[in-house]
Amino acid sequence: MNLTHKRGAGLRLNDEQRLQILDLVEQPSSPSLRNIGRQFGVSESAIRSLIKKKDEIRLRAQQKDHNARKKTFRGSKGKYPELEERLYAWIDASRRLSIVLPPSVIMEKARRLGSEMNISEDDFKATWGWFKKFRHRQCLNTINLYGEGGAVDRNDPELLASLERLYAIVNEYDPNNVYNMDETGLFFRLAPRYTVLLPSEDPTTIRGKKKLLDRVTLVVCCNATGTEKVPITMIGKAKEPACIVGNSWPLPYVAQRNAWIDIPCFNKWFDQVFVPFVRSRTNRKVLLILDNAPGHAQAFERDAIKVIFFPANVTSWKQPMDMGIIAALKKRYKYHLIREILAYHDSPDCVKIRLEDVAKRMRRGSIGLAFGKSPHLLDAANLIVTAWNEIKQETIFNCYRKADIISSFRANDVDLQDGEMECIDDLVALLCNCNLLENVHVEEIRDEIMECVNADSNESEKLNQNLLEEIDEVITQASNANEPLAYDENNSDSEFVEIQDMHGCLKEEDVIIPELLKDIVDCELKLNSITTTTYLSSEKAKQVQSALSSARRIIQETNSAIVSKRIAKSRQMTLRDFGMK
Repeated sequence: MNLTHKRGAGLRLNDEQRLQILDLVEQPSSPSLRNIGRQFGVSESAIRSLIKKKDEIRLRAQQKDHNARKKTFRGSKGKYPELEERLYAWIDASRRLSIVLPPSVIMEKARRLGSEMNISEDDFKATWGWFKKFRHRQCLNTINLYGEGGAVDRNDPELLASLERLYAIVNEYDPNNVYNMDETGLFFRLAPRYTVLLPSEDPTTIRGKKKLLDRVTLVVCCNATGTEKVPITMIGKAKEPACIVGNSWPLPYVAQRNAWIDIPCFNKWFDQVFVPFVRSRTNRKVLLILDNAPGHAQAFERDAIKVIFFPANVTSWKQPMDMGIIAALKKRYKYHLIREILAYHDSPDCVKIRLEDVAKRMRRGSIGLAFGKSPHLLDAANLIVTAWNEIKQETIFNCYRKADIISSFRANDVDLQDGEMECIDDLVALLCNCNLLENVHVEEIRDEIMECVNADSNESEKLNQNLLEEIDEVITQASNANEPLAYDENNSDSEFVEIQDMHGCLKEEDVIIPELLKDIVDCELKLNSITTTTYLSSEKAKQVQSALSSARRIIQETNSAIVSKRIAKSRQMTLRDFGMK
């Protein structure tokens, strides 16, 4: 009988088990290595080997989702480990930004890396066979690679079962306490007819091109009835931009080297923005639904706030934020950006001369829209707050209805296009009435506006290309500096700007109006319930519904009037600060 034990023939552990072993070893009163080995069916030497590789194991496990951690595999390296390390870092960063990566794109990137590293094409060929082995070595599945935008079989039994589990959880909560959060990139300086409206930067130069596509990330979150909109968090690259000296942010701001959301950034948003916001409004249990982007934490529950995830590959048709909320926000932002630009051009020449004189004495980077220049981060923050305040409760409510994740919301006949096109029409009217754009056809202006508005949509090739270029730059810099390429959530450089009282800037009407809208929605939900229809005739129900609709319209019109007054007052204060009334 041959008792020779072949090397590598022992029990295969998955990363979930490896983490459990490392946790046991690091306990103050840890069991012996022999007992731990017996518990998991491996030798004492295997435990010692795990301890030596603990940093590598923790980092690798943190880059996987919960299901991937449970898969067993035996670690191996390719012929060119440095190339694969750089390629994985590039893929990981792209996934965190929800960029779709077909295999052909990954293989082409691998060829480029091979060329940059002076590896002969005869020695390294990024073939389908290599790709399959690489994917296995890195535990990458097709969902992680292809993202949320690919074709999805909506009748897949496993997917439908996952959705049913999601629906069951959602229906345990009051719709007022169901929230969805998503992040999105925004080219905050980009405007149509850039060379005419903002001539100070030449987009044909390298600096001009980079400034034109300066990007921030916005964290957008609201509840299902549209009555509660969490203050938008803006993630930028600068820790202390010149524009904020002597001023304060009107919204939560996070400084992160690449303006990306990572797990520490998400955790800070959750603890410092989301929890204080919802707990200032309710003590009841709350549900927060996220997509499964790697930049988000794992599912958890804390202080009666439960965080869950959409199943993979459904957010494009099940996430309310993707149903039109984020698109509406960006359109309103572009509308106010163009309006501010045109307001400067409409100013008298004496005012422009005075502003130019004042600008000469100001710090570089602090001169923005009020001076006819492209917006800085503080300008962008103010416009974002204005745009978010203008998103109607009805728009949000209809986006949740369209997502069809709450059984009490009817998803029939949901049309969100009219409101979006109304904003586009407003933009066209603004530019058509601008004396700077003479002899330009209306349709040409509309096409340019649509191109500008869609430039930073989630499906935008321009946004994806911009992000990929940033990823290449970051990885190249890290490689040249011999820094770790893989993302480490314990070594994040994100810095959350402390806000002493995030809700201190809210006026009384900012609290009362959402509360009134929330009460109306509660009444409408009760009106449609089976219990209410038992006691009310259809005619009486119609009368009540009509009264509620009228009340909602009056409140929304009041809110719009308040927002308009604030914008006008803000501009008057800007002119007053520089001695011009």
